[in-house]
Amino acid sequence: MKLMQRFKEFHHENEVVQLSDAFSALSSDIITYYCFGESWNFVEDKTFCSDIRMATNEATEVVHLNRFFPWMVYLPYIIPMKVMVWLQPGKAALFKFAQAIYDQSAEAMDKINSTTSSGMQKMARRTIFDDLTDPSLPPHERTLHHLEDEATELLTAGTEATGETLARTIYYLSQNKEIMHQLRAELKQVMPTPTSTAPLQELEQLPLLTAVINEALRLSYGLLGRLPRVSPNEVLKYEDYIIPAGTPMSSATYFIHRDPTIFPDPEKFDPKRWITESENDKHLKRYLVPFTRGSRACLGINLVHMTLYMTIAYFVRRFDIELHDTQLEDIQATRALLAVGTRRGGLKIYAKMTDMVQD
Repeated sequence: MKLMQRFKEFHHENEVVQLSDAFSALSSDIITYYCFGESWNFVEDKTFCSDIRMATNEATEVVHLNRFFPWMVYLPYIIPMKVMVWLQPGKAALFKFAQAIYDQSAEAMDKINSTTSSGMQKMARRTIFDDLTDPSLPPHERTLHHLEDEATELLTAGTEATGETLARTIYYLSQNKEIMHQLRAELKQVMPTPTSTAPLQELEQLPLLTAVINEALRLSYGLLGRLPRVSPNEVLKYEDYIIPAGTPMSSATYFIHRDPTIFPDPEKFDPKRWITESENDKHLKRYLVPFTRGSRACLGINLVHMTLYMTIAYFVRRFDIELHDTQLEDIQATRALLAVGTRRGGLKIYAKMTDMVQD
């Protein structure tokens, strides 16, 4: 894995690595590959600079303004790109990203126009954007503006939350050495050497690894905004409350995941709670909702799980780390602008690779 090789280089050079940038670069590369069929190789950047992460952070800074001035959302479509960059220099990364999306969308449209006489497209592997530009869709759903919107949604949603969860997981493990050692011992069952690989199916069967991931998902903030749901025809009942049909309802996952009646001592990183509760048949997983539930649940849940299982397993099996200039207060939420903000702005976790595991 390219990222593990980069971490190895940081260890040999005794340099500090910004974990949140590194893992966001990884998730950026994964989602661009799934969307476009080609990774944008952010992991190879010297400082793990991801245009997608930069664009996401820039966008969240103005999300509260969009609530009061919704017409601002349409500015990129009615004002020339150069003018927008001049008006808001700090948003240069966002506009660069938008232009890249436009170019990728144009290439996708060109593929549709270059089909063979048999109607089959000349392509090595079908991607998400091949489906979004499928000729069977109505023309208005295959416009470049539509593809830009879909690209922005898919790429930003598939980058920041996954990268943040990975960084937070390694932070918590670095502060809980006993759990780190127990997890490494468990991983040795399927990964005998530090450079061993293991199929996802085997990793998913490891109880402590699964518990660590569940606990990391619970403590990661993810999307702090509420996502309303509506029952259009059915009258619902919650305890003594009658909810008429057509009434929007919402609940923030933050409050569910930190409810002390469900998760005692909710701010504590305690993977063992998942193992204990599973043995007691209390089914804590029904309250784990980082991807929400139902027909509008996150489409990328399986991709995220695969990324978490494999990345955490490979990292823990290879490296020991120590945090650098990072305290608990640096990862706690201080504001909610759709995504979480910390006292440092975006999430920033610094660490050094202190050792490479030999056995």
